[in-house]
Amino acid sequence: MPHRNAPLTMEGRRRLCLRVDAGRPKAHVAAEAGISRQCLHKWHTRWRAEGEAGLVERSSRPCRSPRRTPPELEARIERLRRDRQLGPDRIAFELRREDGTRVSAAGVHNVLVRLGISRLRDLDPPTGQQLRETDPATRVHGPNRWRRYERARPGELVHVDVKKLGHIRDGGGWRAHGRDSAQSRAARSGPRVGYDYVHVAVDDHSRLAYVEVISLAEGGENQHACAGFVRRATAWFAGNYGVTVERIMTDNAWVYRKSRLFAATLAELGIAHRPTKPAARGPTAKPNASTAPSPSNGPTPRSTTPPPSVSPRYRPGYTATTITGPTPRSAATHPPTASTTSAATTASRQAGYLNAVYPGAPAGQRCAGVIPADVLPPPRDCRPPRPARRY
Repeated sequence: MPHRNAPLTMEGRRRLCLRVDAGRPKAHVAAEAGISRQCLHKWHTRWRAEGEAGLVERSSRPCRSPRRTPPELEARIERLRRDRQLGPDRIAFELRREDGTRVSAAGVHNVLVRLGISRLRDLDPPTGQQLRETDPATRVHGPNRWRRYERARPGELVHVDVKKLGHIRDGGGWRAHGRDSAQSRAARSGPRVGYDYVHVAVDDHSRLAYVEVISLAEGGENQHACAGFVRRATAWFAGNYGVTVERIMTDNAWVYRKSRLFAATLAELGIAHRPTKPAARGPTAKPNASTAPSPSNGPTPRSTTPPPSVSPRYRPGYTATTITGPTPRSAATHPPTASTTSAATTASRQAGYLNAVYPGAPAGQRCAGVIPADVLPPPRDCRPPRPARRY
């Protein structure tokens, strides 16, 4: 489809070619249409060789791209995307860990766009099959509905959310033993094992995260648990990093909008509150997505028993699988080069998030079940500054 400033459509090209066939000079016909003689000569040559089919717009893609990602590497990227639902950063990390293949996250993203699987919402989580048409040639490109934003200073806005995670029976469930196993029958007829509720508070500017896993016996996600979590998170931000929470953003859950105890707690702490629709809560969406169990995201968990190095309150929500060695790009492993963030917040990034959230956790390990630092998006001030534009 031609762009809105195109001087010719397919019908306009056909009319110009007919005028040239009638014997008129190409330069005169081109001047009347407001195009160059070379452009008219191109369309007329195609018209004489192919007829009306030659007047259809063609792709400007080059005939050959010697630096394009090899097909074998594209197949590996597609497999990791469909089987494990990984993002560009994690796919690049997995490729480097498997056999040392180095490809940038931007290169992985370009491959996913070409394959039409750049958005996870277009894929079925269990099978990885496409749920809707995502052909790049037919997809409608439009402006993003939600724009990225970032507050100017730490504590100006903190995103708060709750993630509900089901327990896993001791020894594993049906996914580890099959649908016809005794574990599967016990899950259907036996007593329920219950849920844990992962409360997350993420600073909008620094992406510093505070996480608590609260069981149903401790309140789950009722007003007492939510109010107590905000009170402890506020004290943690202020006591460890000198960050004063000024405003929080939540979704439209009843406890956030209607609870008098929650509102009284915020008023006591001097915190403004902004409930909003879930689609606008970007910073808490990624950590919450990382805590959800996935059958292909690593070893199948055998239970939800916390490791002995983690205190009872800060226990993993789903598995004790750890990530060692180099991890994908994150604020913890890539300290900022030029930042206006406070020194305390910068130090927290360099030290990593786990030791701050989980006192006494093993050094060099990050618990993949709660809030691994390698899935937190890097703050904007971690990127190199753009050169000044000259006019």
